[in-house]
Amino acid sequence: MDENAAGSERERLADANRPVETIDAFIDAHLPRVTARLWSTCCWPESMAEGWKVGDFRYVIFSVEPEGASLYVQFWSEPGEDVVMEVCSGAWNPGAVEYVGRPERGKLERLGFAVDGRADNFGKEVTIASPADAERYAREVLTVLFDVFGYRGQWPFEVQREQGARWEMAATYESLTPEDFGKLAAEVGYDAAIVDADGTPIVAWSAGSHAGNTLLVARPGQADEPVRVNPAGASVDSLHQAPGLALGPGGDIYLADTESHTIRVIRKSTGRIETIVGDGAKGAGPDGDPLHCRLDRPHGVFVDREGNVYIGDSNNNKVRVFLLGDGVICGLAGLNPPDATYNVHELFKQLTQRDVPIGVCFPCMEQRGVPDTMLIEGARRSTMDDLTAWTEEAEKVLVF
Repeated sequence: MDENAAGSERERLADANRPVETIDAFIDAHLPRVTARLWSTCCWPESMAEGWKVGDFRYVIFSVEPEGASLYVQFWSEPGEDVVMEVCSGAWNPGAVEYVGRPERGKLERLGFAVDGRADNFGKEVTIASPADAERYAREVLTVLFDVFGYRGQWPFEVQREQGARWEMAATYESLTPEDFGKLAAEVGYDAAIVDADGTPIVAWSAGSHAGNTLLVARPGQADEPVRVNPAGASVDSLHQAPGLALGPGGDIYLADTESHTIRVIRKSTGRIETIVGDGAKGAGPDGDPLHCRLDRPHGVFVDREGNVYIGDSNNNKVRVFLLGDGVICGLAGLNPPDATYNVHELFKQLTQRDVPIGVCFPCMEQRGVPDTMLIEGARRSTMDDLTAWTEEAEKVLVF
């Protein structure tokens, strides 16, 4: 299996009816291959630059298959984290119940396992940081199969490996022609058309009851000309070169307005443009209220599916995270994510240790009844102006 590509492979280690008399014979026959499969699952490069991304995972399952049941030991591995080792309990696999009675459970408990997780399997966290570690737990796999499940070669013995990722690739647009912007607006549900206004291409769109909203896009090669939005019934607001653009989950359009040092958003529901981070002046914070957190020429902005806004604060050489909408829940302390899912608190902990500010939308907090005291350490109440300012200063955006 290519260690850098998602995929699956299954391998038969032993056919059925191949008698195994002793645990020593079983270990001698299979320890090298089980060790190799386990180490290839749990061996990650030391840094992201060497080939992994946040959200990457691998797991390996060693199983024997009596009729009507699957008895297995599995390992779940992610970069930079302890490995989760699980043994089936029969909770989600009824055929396995007869093989995991009280004596067998006692053996597993003596090996350090305890019932836990969504599947109510026997589990524990282990460290597999070297081939020697892999051999140690490969030996434990074989011991569980032989001593706990009673494997004596009567069933097929197989290994299955999987690898994948929880992240998705998304496009970040650094520049758009009016025609391309019109296509993008149409993609998220606007009725968009290109018209000419005294030689300036205009993207005009309407959505729902909000008709007649227009976006004036600067001519190609004239980046210093402002891009202007004229919502129906509203005064003209301007954008001073906005190279970063992102689509929110509800169809709102987010812009990194570099020269005004802000992050802006065009609301799909109203057609109005709002400043969500920054106050229009160049600066470096302070962190907290997004509308009072100044950015320095942000170039990048990204909005994930939860509504969280990520800003590339270019000249300040900073990464900032802004939790928006239901994304504020990610900033709450005391959450207990299910097993085998990425723990965003661990990510935030690593970010705050590196002085990365995490802003949480204050109006969104109020709407959901979230007080400041419920936020994780390092996260603070923020406003949309802060978000705007952060976005304006950003040059690059990492999507995960």
